[in-house]
Amino acid sequence: MSSIAAGIVAFNPDIDRLESNILNIRNQVEKLYVIDNASDNLKDIEKLCDKYDAHLVANIENYGIAKALNQMCQFAQREGYEWIVTLDQDTITPLEMVAEMRPYLSNEKIGIVCPAVRYEGRKDAPKLSKTTNFVHACMTSASLTKISVWSEVSGFKEEFFIDFVDNEFCMKLSIAGYRILRVNACVISHQLGDIREITILGIIKKTTISHSPWRFYYMIRNNKFFITEYKSYLNVPKELLKLWYIMIEGYISSNQKRATFMSMRQGYKDGKMKVLGKSDCLWL
Repeated sequence: MSSIAAGIVAFNPDIDRLESNILNIRNQVEKLYVIDNASDNLKDIEKLCDKYDAHLVANIENYGIAKALNQMCQFAQREGYEWIVTLDQDTITPLEMVAEMRPYLSNEKIGIVCPAVRYEGRKDAPKLSKTTNFVHACMTSASLTKISVWSEVSGFKEEFFIDFVDNEFCMKLSIAGYRILRVNACVISHQLGDIREITILGIIKKTTISHSPWRFYYMIRNNKFFITEYKSYLNVPKELLKLWYIMIEGYISSNQKRATFMSMRQGYKDGKMKVLGKSDCLWL
């Protein structure tokens, strides 16, 4: 039977939500890591980790989600675990999630087993008829990743810092010949950002997620870099169209239009020039 650990990335989490997250996953795995990116409420996180026997790694600054994911995988690898459930602080897993995924771990060509996702606040709940199906990419949170595959593809791209980390990792996994299996009977609840309803052209009503300008910088930069870096494996016109749609929708939904526009413009420029890493957003 495969040995399984789990890890949660934390940054200024809602403590009640984080506790629910820990409660639901702790008894499903053999070891739980909490990687904290210099949260202001670290003392509260420490109490939770002591209470639920979770191994806390307290980073001295916010290194971003990709580095935190690599940290938890490194710990799991050193301690001999074969698989790891990667979680963000807002995802609440079903109590039987790992048990429902475990039967699919024996296939050597499967690098990730993931659940279906229900986004809180959205009406479009997943409607899936098949028990399982292969997908091109998946959200990192609540995915069960094979440690040896993570190591083979050189882990998560830390230069991304945040956003598109999961897409880039899934692409590397696919190029290496591995597949991603979604278990549709297992549905997780995932919390998004500020959900708003906007009107496009005065007639089209759409539910969208509102992000801060600095977040849009990373979204656009990393997306553009991804398209450029993996153009041989992508339908580039289609991906660029999707990117421009995100930019237009994000601008329309933003309450800080000037800052959002400047962030998107800088992100697009940096992505094209392959300028990555954590940004100080000096243009804002």
